[in-house]
Amino acid sequence: MNSLKTIGIAVPLATFVAWGLLALAQLWGSVVSHETFTKLTISAVIVIGVSVIASLVIRSYIENEKLKKEGYVDE
Repeated sequence: MNSLKTIGIAVPLATFVAWGLLALAQLWGSVVSHETFTKLTISAVIVIGVSVIASLVIRSYIENEKLKKEGYVDE
């Protein structure tokens, strides 16, 4: 289950860092067209949002199953 935590942290962080570098490059020089940059920005927001939400749902499910297994939560 640690791999899920790592993925849940690594994917949004890597996406954010990559987008940040692209944004800086775009700020100082025209690396991609305005349309492409906008599309990449929207895509980055979606990837970050979906991965954060998915990791929260998975973490909640795992914690709930653990509590059920230990007898703290009724079935």
